Amino acid sequence: MALADRDWIKNIIDNNPWLDNFGTDFINTLIDNVVINGIVDTQELLDEVRQSPAYQDRFGGLVQRQTKKLKPMSEAEYIEYETTIFGLLNSYGVADVFASGGIGGEDFMNKVADLVGGDVSATEFAARLDRGYASVVDNIDQVATQFRSFYGVEIQESDLLAYFLDPSVGIQLIEDQVATAQIGASAQKFGLNITKTQAERLEDFGVTEKLAREGFAEAAREQESLTKLANIHRINPLSDEELTDYIFHEDSNIAAQRKQIFDTALSEFQAGGASRLTREGGIAGLGKSKRGGY
Repeated sequence: MALADRDWIKNIIDNNPWLDNFGTDFINTLIDNVVINGIVDTQELLDEVRQSPAYQDRFGGLVQRQTKKLKPMSEAEYIEYETTIFGLLNSYGVADVFASGGIGGEDFMNKVADLVGGDVSATEFAARLDRGYASVVDNIDQVATQFRSFYGVEIQESDLLAYFLDPSVGIQLIEDQVATAQIGASAQKFGLNITKTQAERLEDFGVTEKLAREGFAEAAREQESLTKLANIHRINPLSDEELTDYIFHEDSNIAAQRKQIFDTALSEFQAGGASRLTREGGIAGLGKSKRGGY
């Protein structure tokens, strides 16, 4: 090969540092192809590289994006994405849980390829770690227990991480499921048990984890008084689900049936600290359903 050709290839490598990922043997083969095939155009040479099995293994996510007709990403952006993802994983202490072998390992590169191919941005990846994984793992134990009970996901770190970082599971679904598990956990923390359906309805109403804890704490404090009141008026005591419906004003029928009885005892409840319990049986500050329902 002429010296000018070698300088030309060196210049291409200098301008495309991602080529260094393939090592000396690959570069030597590249040089041989230039000689054998008479390649004289830079773009033609790069196209030749991008069709190689080595390239498709190293930048599998770019191949997936091209197949799915997603917005193109350069090799430099891809490598920067890998570095960002690894840094985020390290900041949560789960890099080894996510993939074995570190940032250059085959396991890591395959999983990053699926993230890139799934169009998961670094920003979304961070949200999945924060609002998904950390919101369960770094919360009270009941949240993980309820997440498993409601959605069938095992609560080992690796299982939870795999679920929350799966590109096929949408970020909005993750946020809704975590919020629902937090509501169920809040009830459980105060000795109450509610169903997944009921927890999902409360989440749809806009009940946050904070409001759920306030409401269920109030329900737990007042359960003894409510049961006593029910016995006085010869009605069945409220079940956990009925008490939840009353406290959060989710079921207007129960509120209407019990209104006269609760009005009788309202002063007693307020004396016991039920400042957020309204005459209609709801929690002050609770809005309407996110989907527009009651």
